[in-house]
Amino acid sequence: MLAELLIEIVFQIVLEIIAELGFTSARAAFGRTNQGHPAWAGVGIALVGSAAGALTAWLVPHRVLPRPPVAGLSLVIGPLAVGGVMHLLGRVEAKNDRTRSRLATFWGGALFAFSFSLVRLLLLPE
Repeated sequence: MLAELLIEIVFQIVLEIIAELGFTSARAAFGRTNQGHPAWAGVGIALVGSAAGALTAWLVPHRVLPRPPVAGLSLVIGPLAVGGVMHLLGRVEAKNDRTRSRLATFWGGALFAFSFSLVRLLLLPE
């Protein structure tokens, strides 16, 4: 149970860092300096997290380990851990005088991880 949770958290962190680099690069390529409204950013982050969860459910159509005794545990622990890591990444970006995206915040990271985990939980029952 703990191993599956750790694997999922590490996988989500890696996906989010890749997504953060992609969003930052795209924003720089198009010369955008503003980030838009936070609600729209939240919708976008949730959609990208859901798409990533669906893609990984399609690529790996089974659970890594058997279902834990408490269903949906990854919906709580995963977002908290990933949100914390993304918050730290955002602080590093801010310290280096770079504009951090909304994904590089606690709430952005937690929303991505929650939507990722929720889609995998719904698509891969038992």
